[in-house]
Amino acid sequence: MKLFIKKTTKRCDISEIIMAKPAKLITFFFFLFWMQKTGLKGQILHDPVSFARIEKGVENIYNCRFDDAKSDYRFIKSRYPEHAVPFLFKALVIYWEHYPLIPGSEEGRQFIYHLEQCLKQAEKVLAKNENDAENVLAGLGALGLMLLYYADNGQTRNVISLAAPTYQYVMKSFNFTKEYPDFYFITGLYNYYREAYPEAKPIYRPVVVFFPHGNKPLGLKQLKIAADSAIFLKAEAFSFLSGIYLSFEKKPLYASIYSRKLVVKFPDNIKFQTDHIKDLLLDKKYRAAETMLDTIIYPAHNRYLQMRIDCYRAVLYEKVYANDKKAEQYYRMAIKKSEDYKDYANEFRSYAYFGLSRINDRKGDPKTAKRYRKHAESMAAFADINFDD
Repeated sequence: MKLFIKKTTKRCDISEIIMAKPAKLITFFFFLFWMQKTGLKGQILHDPVSFARIEKGVENIYNCRFDDAKSDYRFIKSRYPEHAVPFLFKALVIYWEHYPLIPGSEEGRQFIYHLEQCLKQAEKVLAKNENDAENVLAGLGALGLMLLYYADNGQTRNVISLAAPTYQYVMKSFNFTKEYPDFYFITGLYNYYREAYPEAKPIYRPVVVFFPHGNKPLGLKQLKIAADSAIFLKAEAFSFLSGIYLSFEKKPLYASIYSRKLVVKFPDNIKFQTDHIKDLLLDKKYRAAETMLDTIIYPAHNRYLQMRIDCYRAVLYEKVYANDKKAEQYYRMAIKKSEDYKDYANEFRSYAYFGLSRINDRKGDPKTAKRYRKHAESMAAFADINFDD
């Protein structure tokens, strides 16, 4: 299932450290650029031609220019066939071109294969030099993307199995924070989520009990430093700040400010657009959300993105136009389209069932309303994010 953004061209959740939905978009690939700028040179990044091609390639991925990104990959792979970085680059292309990736699909298998190869190649080098910065960051990127994939698809066991090796990589990043602001992204994530996530999700307390404590205020401060000062990690910092302020801090206005940055930077990326629409709706900025929905090119070949748009259209019919009939129609369309995506679509499936619960309550059918609400709560990552108010 490919991500189509424009009519004329085919262009375009560590995964929430231990799973902090709805923050998404994690990729540590930009670290590789940063290392060149700071002078910590590695094999590929010491090569200015390859470095420039990687930089251009990642921009192509985020802008969903996949044919161009594949050309960039072939160039990098031909120059460094055994290096960890080309495997990571290829995995990132697969992730965005076939977003969302579902377990059991050929694309999902190829994604994990390339990340495993990236990690294998990185660890070969690190066995000889554990402080090789380029391969530390490549390994961290591979683990981060694996966590993203497993967390989004509800594969908790795989997430837990990767916690310890990811932690070892993350701890190395603390050595660089005083010198290089981009590393505040990693330390900020650790400091915030080490405390916030087990508070919100007690099931993960056994996972983090052996890890050093974090500091939520410090984590937010460090993420804001990264958003303000990082050379290449601004997008990731904005994305996580948006997710934190929505899901943990309960401040949708702040969330929408940060998600807006991604829309401005990548205006053709529907995933980023719908993230921002959600923040606007939860902040009751209904007119602004409707304006964005009206200008989105409906993705004819991606039912997952259609589901997002249908769900938010239903919220508008319900909240702005008091048209429960149309709202119910769109909620049910969203639920139908979510069926192919299993756990990946739980967030939006829960929004739709919360909406159907409210509609049935107004119909004078409290029994059905209660059943739908219970169903919604069973799927919601954060049950208080439901568009009730």
